[in-house]
Amino acid sequence: MIKQFFWGVSLCLISLSCDHDSQEGSAHSSNVQMTGYKINYLSTFPDTNGAGTYQKITIGNILDNKFFSEDSEVIYNGVSQGVQTHQNYFYSNNLLSTRKADDDKKDFFYDGNQNLIGLNWAKLGQNDGTYHLLANYRFSHHPNNIVFVERISLPYNDPAAEIQRRCIVQFDSNDNIIKAGTDADLNGVMDNENLFFYTNDNLTSIQKSNGEVLTFEYSNVINNFMVLNYNSYGKKVYRLMCSEWHSMLYNNDFENSKNLKNQEASDATYEVLSNGYYKKKTKTMVFPENQAQNTTTTEFFFQE
Repeated sequence: MIKQFFWGVSLCLISLSCDHDSQEGSAHSSNVQMTGYKINYLSTFPDTNGAGTYQKITIGNILDNKFFSEDSEVIYNGVSQGVQTHQNYFYSNNLLSTRKADDDKKDFFYDGNQNLIGLNWAKLGQNDGTYHLLANYRFSHHPNNIVFVERISLPYNDPAAEIQRRCIVQFDSNDNIIKAGTDADLNGVMDNENLFFYTNDNLTSIQKSNGEVLTFEYSNVINNFMVLNYNSYGKKVYRLMCSEWHSMLYNNDFENSKNLKNQEASDATYEVLSNGYYKKKTKTMVFPENQAQNTTTTEFFFQE
């Protein structure tokens, strides 16, 4: 279903990611060049021989301030299970052409103005090891920065494709979604209008179609991964991946802003650089009921 598609893409997040779709991220990176990151996840827990450990080390390779590939190693009770390397992001003409994550694969298609116009989403089969098409999407760009996001029965460029579901979003001049809603009857008009307001590229408030207002507060710490999402997808494309959330607002826990929310910043320990990017993040979770503890340390590397 389309809800699952958009929500999954938005969290890759983690994921996650120009006046044109492919270049908006440059405004967020300015002169800051990230070259890589390291995520060290360590879990300690009791087992039959005493204390057990599970560790996963992920080395992220960043190319031109964009996501590129990851090297990952799992270590169980001190014994390495080997290192795996995967290229997750593929680019063509400075545009994201393919994004792979575990068993998920998405191919992106653009017009001559570098606007996203099509997306094919596939899942890797567990039995045959090949990708199977899950859904096709078409993005139609209209005046006043309005985009129709449609799940369709056939590839985006097939004139026989039938619309299965549509939502409509409107952007401001900074590629932020300012209005979104569903279009169940396909008449080109939003059935409901959710309004979005921003300050310094952070989503500060939402006025739902039912009149409810949500507000968000942010720290001075930049969300490094979000900047990389903007750079990799292009800010407008990354926003388009979240169209379903903007249109339906099926939960209030959403990360799509340049800075970390106050709550997220207080949930971990950060070593922050003078430019607002963080160098290191450490978060520990303790589970007294089963005597377990998880610690995740994330470190970023920058060009000198």
